[in-house]
Amino acid sequence: MTRDICKPALALLLAFAIQNIEEILFLPSWMRRFIPPGLPVTASQFTLATLILTGLVAALVATACFRGGPITRLLLIATAAMLLANSVTQILVSAGRGSIMPGAASGLLLQGPAAIWVLRTLDIRRIAMLAWTVFGLVAAPIATLAVFVISTHLIN
Repeated sequence: MTRDICKPALALLLAFAIQNIEEILFLPSWMRRFIPPGLPVTASQFTLATLILTGLVAALVATACFRGGPITRLLLIATAAMLLANSVTQILVSAGRGSIMPGAASGLLLQGPAAIWVLRTLDIRRIAMLAWTVFGLVAAPIATLAVFVISTHLIN
């Protein structure tokens, strides 16, 4: 798995990092304009949570490139599915709000295709890819919320 997956996994990490930079810079102000109040996360806490998530994906990609194994493969599939789902939901939120959500364009152009590349390289077929994406729609908000809770406890 390690040699074949390294390039698509690195592409996914790079796309995720680019999307996260875009979100760190522009999402808090976009949310104040287009999303009703309710998420008690400061810009600093959001930045920390985003950096934690990026670090976790970087560690997973490094493991996939240099070590591999069935658990790493499963975690990479789940991560790619969550990031694909994230890309899809940001496009839907943008359409629903009538404004391009920060991260939506990079998600559509970079992160979504990179996630599909990872899934295809891992030989995930279309129907299974759909099932994994549905999993991602459920798992991504849970994982993100967990990291936000951690960041709010680290930065008060």
